[in-house]
Amino acid sequence: MTAANRNQKKRRGKSAGQETPALIRVMTVDDDDTDRLYLTKVLHACRLNAQIEEVTNLAQALDRLRKESFDILIIDHLLPDGTSLDFLKQIRHEGLYVPTIVTTGFGSELLAVELLKTGAYDYIPKDRISTNSLSRAIRNTLRLHQAEKELHLHNRLLQGVARASTRLLTTSSHCKAINNALALLGEATGTHRVYVMEHHTDEATGIAMLSQRFEWMRNPPAEKSEKCELRNIPCQEFGDDDWYPLLWAGKTVAGAGADGPPAMRKCMLKRGVKSFLLVPILVDNRFWGIVGFEDSESQRVWSGSESTLLAMMAAGVGGALVGHRAQQALQQSEQRFRMLFEKSPDAIFVENEAGIVLDLNPAACRMHQMTRSQLIGRNVLDLVPKDVRQKVADEYSLWFTGERTYYTGTSLIHSNKPLPVEIRSTEIEYDGKPAMLFHVRDLSERKRIEEERRQLALRLLDIQEEERKRLSSTLHDHLGQLLTLTRLELGSLQLADKDSQKNHANALQHLNEALQSIRNMAISLRPPILDDLGLEAALETLAEEFEEGSKIVTKFQRLGAKNNTLSKSVQTCFYRVLQEALTNVAKHARATHVDVALQFKSSDVSLTIQDNGQGLLRKNPTSNHGIGLLGLQERMIRCGGRMDIQSKAGKGTTLVASIPIEKQTVTGEKNDSIDAG
Repeated sequence: MTAANRNQKKRRGKSAGQETPALIRVMTVDDDDTDRLYLTKVLHACRLNAQIEEVTNLAQALDRLRKESFDILIIDHLLPDGTSLDFLKQIRHEGLYVPTIVTTGFGSELLAVELLKTGAYDYIPKDRISTNSLSRAIRNTLRLHQAEKELHLHNRLLQGVARASTRLLTTSSHCKAINNALALLGEATGTHRVYVMEHHTDEATGIAMLSQRFEWMRNPPAEKSEKCELRNIPCQEFGDDDWYPLLWAGKTVAGAGADGPPAMRKCMLKRGVKSFLLVPILVDNRFWGIVGFEDSESQRVWSGSESTLLAMMAAGVGGALVGHRAQQALQQSEQRFRMLFEKSPDAIFVENEAGIVLDLNPAACRMHQMTRSQLIGRNVLDLVPKDVRQKVADEYSLWFTGERTYYTGTSLIHSNKPLPVEIRSTEIEYDGKPAMLFHVRDLSERKRIEEERRQLALRLLDIQEEERKRLSSTLHDHLGQLLTLTRLELGSLQLADKDSQKNHANALQHLNEALQSIRNMAISLRPPILDDLGLEAALETLAEEFEEGSKIVTKFQRLGAKNNTLSKSVQTCFYRVLQEALTNVAKHARATHVDVALQFKSSDVSLTIQDNGQGLLRKNPTSNHGIGLLGLQERMIRCGGRMDIQSKAGKGTTLVASIPIEKQTVTGEKNDSIDAG
C-alpha cells in the first residue's frame, strides 16, 4: 500500500476489515419464474450487500441498462426474444459495458468458449448454481472487471503522460507547454483540477513556503473572484500531520477534500473537492514542489501504479521548469556579458588555439583602427611587431596551458605604431570549442601619466639637490668664513689672566668644532667635489672618508672607459646610493671589508657595493633598513634605472645600481612586445 493510501486509511479511522462492503447493483434476466426466484434466493444467501433487479427478457434488460448503471448482470442463455450471445453483441455495440455471468440448462464447453469470446465474464450451468459457486463467480467477475477498469485507466494515463511529456519537450513556450501538459493529465486521470505549486523560501524571513504557479480546471468558474489560488503558504501551515514530511521525502499523499492539509482545506471545500492526490516534484532528488490532482465527483483511491506514473510526470514538469529557468538565467547572463563585452572601454578578443580571432568588441577595433571584418579570422601574429613575432608564436600556447594569465607588452595598431598594453586571459568555450578571452588594456594614457609624474618627481629631486647645493654654499662660503674670521680674531687676543686664557682656549676649541660641523654638513648636503671633479672622484673620496671614520677597509675602483656625459641627476643618484649603502654597512652589516666598483659599459653605468658582513636577515632585503634603501630604489626608478640587492646570511650583501646610457634622465621601463589580442 502506498503512502498516499496509508494516509487515506488513517484519516478514515477504520481498517479494511471494519469497512462495510459496498452496495452491489445486480440485474437478473430469466423468463422462468422458478429459476429466477431461486437465483434471487441464492444471491441473498451470498451476503454481498446486493440490490437485485429482476427482468424477464432481453428488451427489458436493454431498456434498464440504457437508463441506469449496474455492477453485474446474470442472464439466462435462452430467452424468448433472443440468446445471451445476441445480448452481449448488442450491449457491446451500444457501449453498455457491464460484467455479465451467463446461466443455462442446456450448455456445453463449446458454448462456454463462445460466450467468453463474445464478452461474458463467467458461465454457470443452472444445475450447479449454489451459494458458493455463485458467490465465487460474482467475486471473480467483479475483480476481473475492476482489473480491466484499472488497466484501461492505466493505459489512458500512460497515453496522457506520454502526450504531456511530448508537449513539454516540443513546445517552445514553457508556460504553454506546462499548461497543455496539465490539461492532458487532467483528462487522462479524469480529475477536475490539476495544479503546480513551487517550494521556495521567503527572502525576508527565510521561511519555507509553497506557491501555486500553474493551474488547469475542467470547468473554470465564470467569475475570477471565485478562483482560489494558493500563494506564499508557509509549509508549517500544512498541519501537524505527516503531509509535508511525506512530500519532502518524495511520497505521494492522498485523501478526502474535508481531510486535506489545513492550509488548502478551505479552498478544497469551496470547490467541492471529494478527493485529492499530491505528487511531489523531485529535481535531482531534491524537493522542488508538488503537482496536485482534485476529483470533485468521487472519493477515489489512487493505485500505486497511478502514483508512480504521476510522480514520473511530476519530475518531468519540474525538470521543464528548472530547465527553462536555467535557460532563462543563461540568456540573461549572456545578455549581460554581451552588453559588458560591447560597452567595455578595454579591447576584448576571443581567439582559438591557432591564434585566429573569433570575436572582438568595438574597443578592439578602435585600438587597432581596423573594422571588425578586417580583424575577424585574422591571426594575432599580424598584430605584433615583426621582431618579436616568433617569440610570441613560441609562447602563445602558454596562455592555453594556464602557465600565463597576465602579461604586459606592446601591440601594433593599423599604422604599425607600437602600443603599450596590459593583457589578462580567461579560458572559455566558444561555439563548443576551447578558446581564450583576452582582456587588453591600452596603457598609453597610464604610461603618459606615469611618465609625467616621474619627470615631476625627478624635477623635484633636482630642485632638492639645488637647494642642498645652495644651503651647502651658504654654510661653507658665508657662515664658515664668518666663523673663520672670528677664530682668527680670537686667536690674536693676548690675555694675561690665566682664567681668561683658559676660557679663551675653550672658546677657540668650540669654534673649531663648529667650523668642522658646518663643513661636514655642507659636504653632506652637496659635496663640492661632485660638481668640481665629477662622480668618480666624489665616490672615491666618500669611500676614503668612510674607511677613516668607520675603520672598515673600503676599496674603490673604476672599471671601463670613463664617461663624462653623465647628467647631474644620474651622478647625484649614484652618490646617494653609495652614501646610504655605506651608512647601512656601518649600522647593520658588522662587516670588515667593503668593495665599491663604478663600471662603465656601452649599454649602462653601474655601481656595485659588496660587503662581507652578516647579510640581510629578512626575506625582503629593503625592509631590514627602514626607508633608506626603499627611497634609493624609487630614486633609481625615476632616473630610469634599477637597483638589485642580493644577500645571504653570514656571507654579506651585494647591492647593484644601474642606469642605461640612453635613459640617464628618461624614466620608464622596457617591455617585451607581445600579442595584444
